[in-house]
Amino acid sequence: MATSKTRLPESPPKKRIRKRLHTRLHRWLGMGSLVIVLIISVTGIALNHTASLKLDQRRVTWAPILKHYGMEPEEEPVVFKAGDRLLASWEGQVILDETIIDFAPPEGELIGAGAADDGLLVYVFPQLLLVVQEDGQIFDRLDAASLPASPIQKAGTREGRLILQTLDGENFHLRDWLEPVPDKGEDPIWFAAESSLSAPQRDRLATAFRGEGLSLSRIILDLHSGRLFGSIGVILYDLAAVCLVILGITGTMLWLRRR
Repeated sequence: MATSKTRLPESPPKKRIRKRLHTRLHRWLGMGSLVIVLIISVTGIALNHTASLKLDQRRVTWAPILKHYGMEPEEEPVVFKAGDRLLASWEGQVILDETIIDFAPPEGELIGAGAADDGLLVYVFPQLLLVVQEDGQIFDRLDAASLPASPIQKAGTREGRLILQTLDGENFHLRDWLEPVPDKGEDPIWFAAESSLSAPQRDRLATAFRGEGLSLSRIILDLHSGRLFGSIGVILYDLAAVCLVILGITGTMLWLRRR
């Protein structure tokens, strides 16, 4: 007697479609979030071993990264030369060669610079003179109240002296102990002009502007959180987290259906 094989009833069309959608959703969400999950995993492992990997001690000075963090200047520096020394003002930083001077410049651009007596160097701003030693340490500051007239419009040299000229056309120089006195010299004044920089000279100033750079741990932490990519990065990481939740749900549903 022939026996017939029993056939299991096929799944209803709606059930098959729903299962197919869940499978595709699970697959595409997994593929889409894979890169971000890998980044979070690798950077998380690195951050857990910050001390042993010495991430805090490793510095990053790559210009594109520093520019992303606002540590790379966008404009060109204002530079004057005193002999072979470079005296510069660059986006809120006062620089002597490769040394950042601990001084917040006043409003108004650096309009001149030069050497005074005893090896002192003078940065000339419209309302202030900043006097520094050869090693970049601040020696004195002369503000508008200490100057005979201000604002200053030009700085130059005459007979080896640093000459300051006001908007009224008055000239004065710095006597002993940095006392400004009228200058009555008759020789012409050689007014300082901004200096052009060679590539190595600009690199020296840029190195000072950047400082030691960023710690590698800071960059890895921002990469781990998505903040390295700004607000868009944070949103993408949030979406990846949502995808992981959905993956867990759809994966569980698919597993239960197969049982």
